[in-house]
Amino acid sequence: MSLYAVLFDLDGTLVDTNEAHIDAWRKAFAARGYRTTEDEIRPHIGKGGDHLVPDLIGEEAARRDGAVLRASHDEEFSRIAARTHFKVFEGADELLDRLQRQWLQTALVTSSAKAMLQRIERSASKRLLHGFDLVVTADDAARSKPAPDLIVAALWKLALPPDRCLFIGDTTHDGEAAARAHVPFVGLKCGGCASESELILAGAVSVWSDPLDLLENWESVANLGLLLTY
Repeated sequence: MSLYAVLFDLDGTLVDTNEAHIDAWRKAFAARGYRTTEDEIRPHIGKGGDHLVPDLIGEEAARRDGAVLRASHDEEFSRIAARTHFKVFEGADELLDRLQRQWLQTALVTSSAKAMLQRIERSASKRLLHGFDLVVTADDAARSKPAPDLIVAALWKLALPPDRCLFIGDTTHDGEAAARAHVPFVGLKCGGCASESELILAGAVSVWSDPLDLLENWESVANLGLLLTY
């Protein structure tokens, strides 16, 4: 079988933004009187706010304060983005170029809203969204990762079955979403929120340091992904 498309997470996978999200969430929780540490928040990075907030403070508190906390996170993240230059990980641009030269479709699949992506683009000084054939954001599905909805939406828009695609991400929540969508998952460690063993336990068929490492080993990664069936 042939590989037709490669789906990517953004935060922590292509752009070094995870620490900014952790800081933004910590400040958002603190502003509402919730004491959370960076170490408590870190394992939840990769989830959308619809999952992260109740998982950290409970369902009852999330029903009461969830909307305010999510809005506060977005405001804090925007402030960080305005004063920070987010780094695009080495090899990210070259990896996308290579996939396109091989006539593979590429899709960005992220739990962030499109407005957040535009802030990241401005901070990184890169036209990130224009490097993909398709962009799927939190605005395109009812539930964020680790639910499979965003990946399923991407498959539907690409009109492709899951076994003709790979999903590349940096957290265990990416792996869970990919598994539930029946798409082979490749893990990257550059986001700093999951170890190699954690990514493997989350279903990664292989784990690499960053996009450059993945690029240098791309043929073996693609071949391994195509051997898998669900």
